[in-house]
Amino acid sequence: MELHAYSKNDYEFVKKLYIGALQESTRRAVKDVLLQPRTIRILTMVIPLSCYLIYQGFTTMLRWEPVQAYIYSMMSILSISFMILGSTYQMFSSGIKKSVQATFEKDMSDIPATFNLVINDDKCFEPAGVSNVWIATINGEKAGFLTMHNGGGKSCEIRKIAVVRKHRRRGLGELMTRQAIVWAKDHHMETIFALNVSSAQVAACELFEKCGFTISKQKPVIPGFGYLAYELSTINR
Repeated sequence: MELHAYSKNDYEFVKKLYIGALQESTRRAVKDVLLQPRTIRILTMVIPLSCYLIYQGFTTMLRWEPVQAYIYSMMSILSISFMILGSTYQMFSSGIKKSVQATFEKDMSDIPATFNLVINDDKCFEPAGVSNVWIATINGEKAGFLTMHNGGGKSCEIRKIAVVRKHRRRGLGELMTRQAIVWAKDHHMETIFALNVSSAQVAACELFEKCGFTISKQKPVIPGFGYLAYELSTINR
């Protein structure tokens, strides 16, 4: 496993991996919200009630036999449920795709400008300060990236980190994170932040905690799900 400086040839790799990782984490967050105990409790109340109301309608208004009314009631509920789930999935998919693309265009469309990188004679970019972009490779194959951004003063932020799916759980994320910590110390940074980490990003949370980060702030969205801000002091490392 090796790390090298960002170059023009890395742009499409970073873009594809960034968008894919963000879509994946967003879908996981939506799934976590939908599977919250509160959501399940509401569904277990609403579905039987809906079934009962439809059943009553069939038996009183259409004067169907109880068995026939029950069968058609269940079919109606299943059909409505699939329609709701299908439309909800399409809505979330469309919204996620637009949101992810907009986020990329805002933060990563011009990587050298965003991270204050200057091109050298080898067509690679050199950082002008603490902001930097690392590309990780395994046996010459691009496998992940990490970006660090100047947070102002004596602080910096790990802005993005992503690893190709087939190379996960091999220590690549930890390698990049520890390199970022050393880099920050070498540039006399006192604090490193990792902001807006979704609680659904279990692997990312475990990674930061393994590397010595602690949760400095929590922003709950609903009970059991929210965003975390991690912080690491480099003074004692």
